Amino acid sequence: MRHHILIVAVALLSVLPGSMAETPMAVADDPQAGPTEAEVEEAEAAARELEKALSDIRSENRVLEERRKALSVTADLMRGLRDVPPEDKVAEKTVLVLCEQPVALDNRETGEATVFKKWLNLPSGRNYRVRAKLEIREISGTDNFKFGMMVARPGGRTDWPAARVGGRPFAEREVQFDFHLPENGTALFLMGFEKGKGVASFRDVRVCELVEEPE
Repeated sequence: MRHHILIVAVALLSVLPGSMAETPMAVADDPQAGPTEAEVEEAEAAARELEKALSDIRSENRVLEERRKALSVTADLMRGLRDVPPEDKVAEKTVLVLCEQPVALDNRETGEATVFKKWLNLPSGRNYRVRAKLEIREISGTDNFKFGMMVARPGGRTDWPAARVGGRPFAEREVQFDFHLPENGTALFLMGFEKGKGVASFRDVRVCELVEEPE
């Protein structure tokens, strides 16, 4: 009996115009409902952050690869496997001149840390090379004269790219190092006696953007 009543009810619903069978019903918390606008915006923001992080990693990998190649060439030159270094396929474009005239550093009397510091206003998300002409007349109490950068990243991480200058006197020569400035990162240039004491001078300090030349 109940079965016959159910069949009649279904039949009536199927033929009645404007009946409940044709009326869409909103179901609360439908697990198959699409994402909300807030969820979509959150997902898009996360995707943008991941894309920025990926771009930084790719740029850093390029810098590390250039360093690896430079070290490999230096080792080959020292072993006598090469006569001259290969041509650099990375073009340099000077974007900032920190100082052209000589800057003298002398902390022999005080022995205190004496470091030239300067915050750099550079576009982020790019690769750079810092060049300078440096002369160290006297040095003691340290195995390395500071010539580098403090690169602060969003989130609290800090990188310290630098050149290995050493802790011995030498006549004026050019020194350099490369670094990557991540998105929204900041860079502080450092040059001088962090430890030890001595006499040094530097000039013509330039920051160049590294741009890969087309094949």
